[in-house]
Amino acid sequence: MLTVMLIQFDKCRSCLSPHGQMTSIKTTGCSKQKTFHSNSSVCHLKMGDTVTVRMKFVPNTRVHSLKVRCTGKVHGHSFDVPIPQENVCGNYDNFICPINTGESRDFTIKIPVRYDGPIPSKNMKNVPVTFQLTLEDESHNDVACKKLQAKICG
Repeated sequence: MLTVMLIQFDKCRSCLSPHGQMTSIKTTGCSKQKTFHSNSSVCHLKMGDTVTVRMKFVPNTRVHSLKVRCTGKVHGHSFDVPIPQENVCGNYDNFICPINTGESRDFTIKIPVRYDGPIPSKNMKNVPVTFQLTLEDESHNDVACKKLQAKICG
């Protein structure tokens, strides 16, 4: 069984976007342990489990519709992470659109933990992976996103 280990999940790098920003991100559904090299927590996720991601974001322009995307990158190869429903408005806890400029909003998503990347999963032990979780408006602009450094562990 493979385990996905997210490193410094709540201190991950933010994507720069003129259309908004993600102000916080938190996860549940994983066991957290302190790392030996720093004071940060490591989130261990097992294949087949579900992780809940809660993010707070603020758009810099009015948003009429919103989509969520998650991508991964391993050894220079990109892959899409399956999302149960990419249309946010009306589908996630009755998330209502439009969103006004400067309005702080919370969004929660449950993502099944699985690996469908370009490298066979049996070769994915101790391989670093970068995930990017993005909220995109109706014009395909990134309203908010975060890059998450991870490692697939055996």
